[in-house]
Amino acid sequence: MNCTKCGTAIAEGVKFCPECGAKANANLSCSDCGTELKAGVKFCPECGLKRGAESGEKPAQAADMVLVCKCGAVPKEGKKFCQKCGEDISKTGVMKPKAEISAANKAAAKKAFEEGNKYKPCLFSEKDDLDNAIIKYTEAIELDPQYVDAFLARGNSYCWRGLGLKSGFESDNDYVLAISDCNKAIELDPDKAEAYFARGECYRITEQSELAINDYSKAIELDPNSDKLVLWYTNRVCIYIDLGQKNLVISDLEKILSLNPNDEWAKDRLRAIRRKK
Repeated sequence: MNCTKCGTAIAEGVKFCPECGAKANANLSCSDCGTELKAGVKFCPECGLKRGAESGEKPAQAADMVLVCKCGAVPKEGKKFCQKCGEDISKTGVMKPKAEISAANKAAAKKAFEEGNKYKPCLFSEKDDLDNAIIKYTEAIELDPQYVDAFLARGNSYCWRGLGLKSGFESDNDYVLAISDCNKAIELDPDKAEAYFARGECYRITEQSELAINDYSKAIELDPNSDKLVLWYTNRVCIYIDLGQKNLVISDLEKILSLNPNDEWAKDRLRAIRRKK
């Protein structure tokens, strides 16, 4: 066995460590936070202090360090075992600067995000492609929980999967997941117009008209020069049509035609309304 304090090998039957004098088999408490350290643990699972170090001896403040599994994964806060390989990170983990891990994770997250994009998720995607894209976007989010575009891409994929145009399987739960991801994207970047539009789509599909109108309007307000502006106005005017909001319908149709004078759908709708006057 090894000394619980300094790690020195202790022969069977020996009661005290020949190196530091600690009692064999005794558990040691962290000198910084007082947490009990069991045999074999290299770092305090609470504060990250290395076993045997005195309070204040940490190479960097705990807030600047993170415990990393030997496989390279950063375990979720409060978790003892690595979610990637299952290793007990309190025994085999290594303390590394957060800045170093952050840079590596961001690079890995970007790679996962780009791999998700290779499935080209869209409204008419096959379910398998959407499933695989969602897996990759989730991987990106786990590596970088601040990745706005990954939340947005996953939210869109959930929405398209829920609609099930290709699979024929419609799932209301996917809309819940989609809205949650859009909420997170908006929380991280309140000026992300695409996130409001994506959430608006979910609200429109689930017949929450007023919420959808609010989100479409917010997207238009945030990015009035977007190359997707015609789509945003078109989706909003469809709700106005369903609600019988004639003046608002005319206003949005005229806006669509100011952006794209060759939009035949908008022309036909506007002509039909004017004939009824």
